[in-house]
Formats: sequence, C-alpha cells, structure tokens
Amino acid sequence: MACSKVEADPFQGYDREVRASIEELLSKETGFSRDGMVEHVATTMDFELIGALAGALSDPDAQVARLCRSCVPLGWRCRLPRTPAVFARKTHWAGHVGHESDAQEWTGNYSSAVDHPEVMVTTFAEQVDMRFMIRMSYEEARAKYGERLRVAAMGVLEQSSGEYRMIHDGTHGAQVNAAIRVRDQEGCPAAHDLDAALDHEIAEGTQQLFALALDISKAHRRVPVAPCDWGLQACSDLPRRRAPGPQDAVWVNTVGTYGLGSASYWWARVGALLLRITHYVVTCLRRRAARLREALPGPVVRMGRVRGPGLGHGGHAARAVSAGLDSAAVRARPARALRAASRPPR
Repeated sequence: MACSKVEADPFQGYDREVRASIEELLSKETGFSRDGMVEHVATTMDFELIGALAGALSDPDAQVARLCRSCVPLGWRCRLPRTPAVFARKTHWAGHVGHESDAQEWTGNYSSAVDHPEVMVTTFAEQVDMRFMIRMSYEEARAKYGERLRVAAMGVLEQSSGEYRMIHDGTHGAQVNAAIRVRDQEGCPAAHDLDAALDHEIAEGTQQLFALALDISKAHRRVPVAPCDWGLQACSDLPRRRAPGPQDAVWVNTVGTYGLGSASYWWARVGALLLRITHYVVTCLRRRAARLREALPGPVVRMGRVRGPGLGHGGHAARAVSAGLDSAAVRARPARALRAASRPPR
C-alpha cells in the first residue's frame, strides 16, 4: 500500500467483521443497541456506531456523531455551536462574513464550467446516483424552498492529476457564506508538528519510521446536511447570462458542499473524531503488544489474536511485530501469560 502497488481493496469484507466485533463489545460493556432511527438519504458512515464508540471512550466531541445522525445545519442566519475541548475560539473572519446584501436567487455558471459541460453532466449524474444531489425543476425548487433557495455559480478546476473538480461558489452572487459564521478555529498541522511526532516516536524507541499520506474520498460529502438547508446549496448547468425558465433543471446538494462556509468545519470535527478514535485504539494495541512481549519469552507472534478483557469475543488484540514465527506460535503459550499481556494498563 505504501508503494502504491495494491490495486484492490485489501480490507474488503474485513470492515463488517470489525463492525460486528465493536457492536458486540459495546453491547456487553455499555448496553448499546441500534435504535432504528431513519437516517439521512445519503448517509455513508455509521454515525450511530461511531458515536457510541466515541462515547464509551469518553471523547470530548462524541456528540458530533449524534449531530450528523440528525443532520447538521449550515449555520445560515443561525448560531453554530462551539467545541472548546477540541478547537480554539475563532476570532477573525473573511470580510464578507456578516455583510449579506443583494443576494441573488440564481447565479449563472462561470466560463470554466460552461467550457466543460461533459464534466458537469458526469459529476451531477454520479452525485445523484449517490443521493448527494437531488434533481428538480426550478419551479419545484422555488415552491419547496422559497427564500432559502440559492442557485450558486459553479466553476471547474483542473487538477494536476488531469482530473477536474467542481467548485460551488457560495460567496459571490448567492451570498450564502455571508450569513455563516463558524465559531471554532480549524487548525492544519504544519512541518513542526510532523517533526514533533517523529521525535516522539524516536524517543519511544521506534527504529524505523515512514509516513503515509491519506486522503478521504469526498470527505466533505460524508456529512449529511439538514433538509431545510438543501436549497441554500443549489446549482445548475446553465451559463452565466442565460435566464432560467420554470422547467430548467436545478440540483440541490443534500450533503456538505465544498465552497460553503461551514463544510470544512463540520468535516474537521468528524475527521478529528475519527483520528482520535484511531489514536485511542492504536495506543491500546501498542501497550498490549508491549505487555505481550514482556510476558512471552523468545520471538513474538507476527499476527495473533488474543482474547482478553475489553476486547470482546474473538477480539483483535495485540498484533505484534514478527521475529519469524507465524501466528500459530501463540497456541503453545500459557493462557495465564496471554491474559496478563492483554490486560489493560493500570
């Protein structure tokens, strides 16, 4: 994977096994059970399970998963929440924020979009199939959303990979962003943060280090938006100077949309939560791997499964680094040593 030589998903099907193990564990430890709530039409993440796991781990922002289940607001003309345990308070905003005036219900597309109609057609079709967008007529959209309809200008940006990215302009014309004030300050890791992380690993005794850059596909689109705000993130395939007719098509976004003022904020909260959960789990596994190495003399198993407190039936325990033995080597070790190795640290 690190060398980009894996073309097929190596974890296909494994996610279902892990999900079942987590559900079983939470059921035993916290009494978790599915509530049967009808969720957003385009939900692609198991926010119910994520929220339950984050709550069991006492995460300070476990509530964001519950908010996503009920659909998040854009924050248009309303107050967005603060998350002081995770983010600093935002104190500066772009000049247009708080100065909404002469907003246009319909704004024609930029020439970059008009010059690439095939990109718009393909992208819109894919988004509709995934339920990230809903297609309707302009007349239907006006009747349904009223003053909360803003058909924004679209642009097409060619990326270095040769692919194209659609850009939704929620600032000019539609002026949706002028009425959205995010109150948490997002922070992006810089080079000194990476240096600190590497220094920490070296201090912990890690001998070989390498880094992987991960990208979440359609990250902003993974956050479901409240239905009352769908009309505020609408778009069309018409050129800038073309006046819309009642039957012209309008696409409304049902999920977070890149170009809206709060889209990155909501994904920052969700992404940060997932990263913290990963750290919780990896830290636990590393500690248990260390206990396993101390309890078992000689080479450590390569990929073994250990049953122990807090792991659930058949849970995936310390997956220690191999010294040449296969996972069957664990079978000859005393059960007492294995239980001690997997016991949570005091």
